[in-house]
Amino acid sequence: MFVHSPELGEDLRKVGSYRCFKSTLGRSLSERAILVTARYWRARYEWHAPHRLALQAGLDPKIAADFAQGCRPAGMKPDEAAVYTVNHERHHDKRVSAVWTGVPERLASQRGAR
Repeated sequence: MFVHSPELGEDLRKVGSYRCFKSTLGRSLSERAILVTARYWRARYEWHAPHRLALQAGLDPKIAADFAQGCRPAGMKPDEAAVYTVNHERHHDKRVSAVWTGVPERLASQRGAR
């Protein structure tokens, strides 16, 4: 599909770059969300490339190993647990509990997003 639409491919590359490097959640939380999603979808590329970036951003290898096994990691900070839970619910329950409404926006605003 992208071979026939290089403009679309370029736009998608920009989205990917934004997702990885400019997210208002910050790189560490953004990479965690990507890994939870990659694990759910069993997307090998989306696991391996962001896994390296997540470790560089400070993700504890033990937490990454738990993600890889599909387990909820112990010892997460509140913002890390919120990102994990929101993504886990979104994928597994196909919805996010009302208690999490607005959490991504609050996390982003704590990091200076406007």
